[in-house]
Amino acid sequence: MIEKRRKKEKPGTRDIGGPLRYAVYGFFFTGPLSHFFYLFLEHWIPPEVPLAGVKRLLLDRLLFAPAFLLLFFFVMNFLEGKDTAALASQVRRSFWPALRMNWRVWTPVQFVNINYVPLQFRVLFANLVALFWYAYLASLGKREPLSLIDLRKRNVESGEDELASRLDHYKAKATRHIFLIRHSQYHVDGSLEKDRILTPLGREQAELTGLRLASLGLKFDKIVHSSMTRAVETTDIISKHLPGVCRVSTDLLREGAPIEPDPPVSHWKPEAVQYYEDGARIEAAFRNYIHRADAKQEGDSYEIFVCHANVIRYIVCRALQFPPEGWLRLSLNNGSITHLVIRPNGRVALRTLGDTGFMPPDKITRS
Repeated sequence: MIEKRRKKEKPGTRDIGGPLRYAVYGFFFTGPLSHFFYLFLEHWIPPEVPLAGVKRLLLDRLLFAPAFLLLFFFVMNFLEGKDTAALASQVRRSFWPALRMNWRVWTPVQFVNINYVPLQFRVLFANLVALFWYAYLASLGKREPLSLIDLRKRNVESGEDELASRLDHYKAKATRHIFLIRHSQYHVDGSLEKDRILTPLGREQAELTGLRLASLGLKFDKIVHSSMTRAVETTDIISKHLPGVCRVSTDLLREGAPIEPDPPVSHWKPEAVQYYEDGARIEAAFRNYIHRADAKQEGDSYEIFVCHANVIRYIVCRALQFPPEGWLRLSLNNGSITHLVIRPNGRVALRTLGDTGFMPPDKITRS
């Protein structure tokens, strides 16, 4: 099994098992099945049939999507060398959340793909969206220690004692401290994203935020920042006060519209397609960065994420298991600090939300 290769790797080496499993799944399952499914739709529901577009979409969403998702869990479970007990646990825990997310992300994508994209390009079109989708699915098995254990190797005589011992090996031991920093004030009138640089006041705000973080006396492990200009410039200034802390840039944390707010608001109404373009990416950011510590991590970690108000508000709602549609009810000042704590048992606590108490009142803005 592909998963067994990981046991032979030395610490610090790159794990290629995950990408290899997804490559196998894509080559032998995603490509061929999608190809023949689209051919079947063309034959069974031709364009001249009344309401052909709606019928095709319903067939895809209500039949193909659940079956394909179950196949994904089955194949991945097999490639990871796990048994049926692990598969059942994974399906019980992840199938329904994944299916709901599938319906949310893929429904508009498939409507366009099935009805407007030429037949020969449909698999390619779907695969482009699937880059983000599989990042989401890959994260579903990284929460519970039980999902990392092959229950087939359980010793019958030692029973539950051995299972408990093996679970302890995979359980997180450390606490993660996540500091979410909103970028400082910037020129909103820039015609291009690269022109939306920090204002003089914004640079002062970043200095104050950097000083505040430095005054905490914590040994920060890294700074992860959005690749957008205002986040990069904010990070540049904060980093001066935290020498030696490594920086990582990512597109996942770029600003966007994570999910349609409920109740709706009148002052902010992006195009509906923007929710689907940005939502999967921001959800992938949450899944990638907000989780309990790795089982190998011994000491507590302190990580800084410099990004944007919409991203932070969505992450806070998701981390606290609040309805994510309520994200727009939260308000964050420029340069503010939001502190999340993730305990080894997976419990999340919010220490501070949008703290700017370290700034003079005349330096506080929300634009």
